[in-house]
Amino acid sequence: MSGAQVKNIAASVKDRLLSTARQRKNAPNSNVLKGSHFLVLF
Repeated sequence: MSGAQVKNIAASVKDRLLSTARQRKNAPNSNVLKGSHFLVLF
């Protein structure tokens, strides 16, 4: 993997985490959202 690919992946994961954090404030089912993030990271 090139450095650019790693940066792109890190940026997309970060964006996803931020958007999920926003959703979590609105959604009572935060466990479902948390679980989906761990799947994305690994």
